[in-house]
Amino acid sequence: MATKPKAPKKATRAAASDHVIPPGIPIEALPRLVFEQDERSAQEIADYVEDQSHGEKVLHAENVMTQRILGRQYQCWDVRTNKARFWVITAPTNLYDQKLFPSLDYTLSFHIGLMARVMARREPKTAFCNKSRCPPHGENGSRRGRHWRKPKNLKISSPWGCVAVSVWSQWFAPLLSRT
Repeated sequence: MATKPKAPKKATRAAASDHVIPPGIPIEALPRLVFEQDERSAQEIADYVEDQSHGEKVLHAENVMTQRILGRQYQCWDVRTNKARFWVITAPTNLYDQKLFPSLDYTLSFHIGLMARVMARREPKTAFCNKSRCPPHGENGSRRGRHWRKPKNLKISSPWGCVAVSVWSQWFAPLLSRT
């Protein structure tokens, strides 16, 4: 037996005792409601977003959180433009569209991981200590020691000393050999 679809209910007016949620605050009013914010930093963030977002105008930038993680301070900004809304995280600065990254906590974790990978690309590649790769400490007669001489005042005290020596030999030894 087929049932007849019910007609939609008519909208009823709210009674005087019902709670009413007021409309949101206009974006233009938000800057006047933020206390103790560094205006210079907010302007730097706004300039960064306008430069990176290609044609969007920043309407409001607010520092919503600052966290110190692994010795580095990250400032997290909620930035609203005329077209979108972004998270901007510093050290180094990058912006993330809030449609793709709705959670600030998740975005901060993503940013830290991404920046760690970017920074790792810039580190010099060094070999860990083993006899075939590490320059000999003080032996200048062997085949491995001919290209590199340990300065007399260089002290190697850590178990990873040859990594430091390898970095030293890659970056500074060529500069000293030119003089």
